[in-house]
Amino acid sequence: MTVTAQPVTTRRLRTGTVTTAPMGVDRETGTIRGASAIQTGEALGHGLLIDAIALGQVERLGNAGKAIKVRFNHPGMCNDGLGYLAGHASNFAIDGDKTRCDIVLSQTAKKSPHGDLHGYVLDLAEQHPGDFALSIAFSGYAVWKLADGSEIDVRDESLYVDDGWDGYYRRPDTATSDLPYARVEALGAVDFVDEAAANRDGLFAATFAAHGSAKAGEAYAALDALLSRYQVGIDQAEQLAATYFAARRRTPTTTTSTKDPSMKLSTAALLVLLTAASCPADIACIKEMAEAEKDEGEIRAELAKRERDAQVATLASLRAELGAKDTAHGEAIKAANDKAAALETQLADVQKKHDALAALKSGASRDPGGDHLADPTTGLSGEAKWSAEFKASAKLQEQFALGGEAGYLAFKRDEALKAKVRG
Repeated sequence: MTVTAQPVTTRRLRTGTVTTAPMGVDRETGTIRGASAIQTGEALGHGLLIDAIALGQVERLGNAGKAIKVRFNHPGMCNDGLGYLAGHASNFAIDGDKTRCDIVLSQTAKKSPHGDLHGYVLDLAEQHPGDFALSIAFSGYAVWKLADGSEIDVRDESLYVDDGWDGYYRRPDTATSDLPYARVEALGAVDFVDEAAANRDGLFAATFAAHGSAKAGEAYAALDALLSRYQVGIDQAEQLAATYFAARRRTPTTTTSTKDPSMKLSTAALLVLLTAASCPADIACIKEMAEAEKDEGEIRAELAKRERDAQVATLASLRAELGAKDTAHGEAIKAANDKAAALETQLADVQKKHDALAALKSGASRDPGGDHLADPTTGLSGEAKWSAEFKASAKLQEQFALGGEAGYLAFKRDEALKAKVRG
């Protein structure tokens, strides 16, 4: 089977609440210098890691051409970002575990339909630098880092396992981490993200990279497909959501009493619950980890680990079954070989008789008795000797009265043939 590696769908990376404030704010030119666009760590909720390579890719792509657009908040399922353009980012450079950039705010942001975004962002950078946060929107793919220092695409065809259903891509045995690493191919935007609406600690936003009603339709279609595939009714889906909220010790309208304030029932979290709907063990796992205040990324990782463990156990069982079949097959092959050897022996005997008969038919072998059977007195051999014997013996003449001499000669030829075959 040929499997084509597919790029990761557009994702949004949140650099989070940065403890180091922007390096400088110039209100006259509307410039924010040294803003952190991305930093290393786990992309929580999306099952990816960010490393120095990803930082370098953001630096290279950010400086590759025209400045990168900067928006106030990400476009989402209910808005397309129109009227939220804040400015442009340039001068990307790696600084330790971060890639920083300079942001020049647009004069049009002062007259945005949503207010003076220009002044608001500058005030935030100056007065509350500890809350200054950015996210990047990018497209790319994911790789596993291997023990030998190489990398392999998570959708490399060598990792594909055809389980008879939808198939899946396994984690390589020599992978150096539990999660793959993000690789950035295109940098779309750098966006200001409000503290209350985004994740902390340099992680991905726990939402889809959705753009307007079209993406909302795609999300609903994906959920409809899962509901149909696992035969989950609307009532059961609502019960799953209620179970999830109860496990997180909150209601759908409350955002307190949890380690991670961003951990709410996102579309991604609902997908996890719906996927697990047909497996009570997975539901129990989600509840157990949620009660322990584990976040969405940790829940996903645990579910993936349990799935891998189950697959390994199934594979071991299949190998044992195949081993037993191989043993029985080996015994059957031995019996067949023994039978073939016996048939070969029988065939050799038949061939020997066939050769003897063929020799008798040739003119040179009409005397099956051979010279060694010559009568020492008369010097006769073969049929001449037998003819003389018959004529000289009244007993033989009486014994072969019906066939006469010809019958006696036929009898002797048969005797000679048997002797030749035995010899």
